[in-house]
Amino acid sequence: MAHKHSLLDLKNEFILTEAARYLSGVFGEAVSDADILQLALDGHIKLSVDLNSPVWGAAGTIVDAAHAQRHDFPLDMITNKPKRFLVSLKINDNQYFNFADEVTSLRGIWDLPMIGSERSAVENELRKLSGIEANYVPNNELGAFVEGEDGEVYQLQVLYDDVEITAISCKRLNYRTRTGDVESSTFCSTGLPQNWRVVIRKTALMAFLQKHKLGESPAVNDLDINIHHKPSLAERIGKYNIISSLLINDFIKGNGYPPNSVIEVINRLKHKPLAGYTIKLEKNQISIGGSKLESINCLKRGIERALNQLKKTS
Repeated sequence: MAHKHSLLDLKNEFILTEAARYLSGVFGEAVSDADILQLALDGHIKLSVDLNSPVWGAAGTIVDAAHAQRHDFPLDMITNKPKRFLVSLKINDNQYFNFADEVTSLRGIWDLPMIGSERSAVENELRKLSGIEANYVPNNELGAFVEGEDGEVYQLQVLYDDVEITAISCKRLNYRTRTGDVESSTFCSTGLPQNWRVVIRKTALMAFLQKHKLGESPAVNDLDINIHHKPSLAERIGKYNIISSLLINDFIKGNGYPPNSVIEVINRLKHKPLAGYTIKLEKNQISIGGSKLESINCLKRGIERALNQLKKTS
């Protein structure tokens, strides 16, 4: 009998629609393109970008604060002590990007680490798919990043031929690079290129299925999933984003002003339960709608994302 090839056998990467169709068959329920983008934003599945045209990238490595690059100024004339300044690009309190002395041309499939403007671009695509007005605000300080399968990381660059750029502004590191016989200047791009396209590698799809204990390529009939009694995929993984938005709206309605921090939202939830939802808090765990207790960090991350989005739109 001839072997029956599946979609996973024939391709190494998939567009959103193909991945959504496959997961719909695996889970026995509808999975949309928007569901996959939300899963990626929540850190459950790795997205990639197909760079159809060459894009310049500044090479570097992501390190912790202890390994961030710093340089000493000459002695300060007032304090008579050396002053140190940060050379690395600060991504957050725990991550820094150390630039290497290399700018190279990138093309093909690259992963999205979701640490800079690439995250904003995916959020914008999700808003459009969800029928919400797009308000893409690129991270001008960080720029956009891509990552290779071997872990190499690049900050995307914009090339300006014959333009000398020497000042470091908005945390952008500028380079002099050589393209052919012409020396040119590049600096941090504010986002992904206009012709970017979301794809998902086969390896990322398999990692997602294995993470949720579904095996490498299960047949729909072999899955031990009771779709009549278990919540849907979007409910199981994206419920905290929905709850977070509802909690913030409830906070604003009750207080007349938006919350300033995650802890404010959590404290209100402890003293005033969200109407229409059964939410149980126990120390650092939470249960929603009678589900098993999970780490409250899932809710905290959802609230933090919702607060960041609220700040962007306010």
